Amino acid sequence: MINAYQSAETKDLIMLWVGLNRQIINVIKEQTEKTLQINARLPKQKITNLIFLINDYLEHLEHM
Repeated sequence: MINAYQSAETKDLIMLWVGLNRQIINVIKEQTEKTLQINARLPKQKITNLIFLINDYLEHLEHM
């Protein structure tokens, strides 16, 4: 129970989630064409770039 989210108030968890996602949006807005092409290594040695990771995150949000 490092963060004890299961015992937190629902409204507090929602506020945390909203705040974190706002910060993610701010980071995404600051990216350039160059930084979007930065490589990232995923498990099983798969190489991808930042734009893929951003799009993947957004797709996961749509399925919530």
